[in-house]
Amino acid sequence: MRTLLLLVFAAFTTSASGCAAPAEVPKSSPASMRESRDPNLLYERGRGYAKSGDLSRAEEYLTAAMDAGEDAKLVLPLLLHVCIAAGNYRLALDHAERALQRTPADTRLRFVVASLYQGTGDPVAAKENLDRVTREDPNFADAQFALGVLMRDDLKDHAGAEPHFRAYLKLAPTGAHADEARQSVLEPSP
Repeated sequence: MRTLLLLVFAAFTTSASGCAAPAEVPKSSPASMRESRDPNLLYERGRGYAKSGDLSRAEEYLTAAMDAGEDAKLVLPLLLHVCIAAGNYRLALDHAERALQRTPADTRLRFVVASLYQGTGDPVAAKENLDRVTREDPNFADAQFALGVLMRDDLKDHAGAEPHFRAYLKLAPTGAHADEARQSVLEPSP
């Protein structure tokens, strides 16, 4: 499941600027975090802690950066990556849901939220979010595939999963999941 979440998350983070550049390990303390309200400085420190592997401190600084007003489009991908890498899916879900409340039409973020619900063992909430993603963006191939997998594996609804696998194959006939989608289709297309 962690691999699936990281792959799904990779699609979300590819557009995030600043996540790939190396950062120095910051020389700071939790006290300096409280004293500093500079959102960019907090973000840079969080980024440095993430790079050094101190995921707990990275999460603290990145959360503080968002709270101080740093652009969520910059901070959120790294913040979610840190939480997922630490195996803290519920905390990642909390951060993602708060961001989704501010941008409810963000289908990529909703896709990540759905994946996190699936990762935390809530297939019903995952399905609700994936249903909304596929309604709002029916050409989002990975969402179609994810909904098919969720319905097939978690909800045991093979017939309900089939249209989503078919949609995926129509949108991405040579996509990364095309073989699995073909194997999951119950009957050949007319």
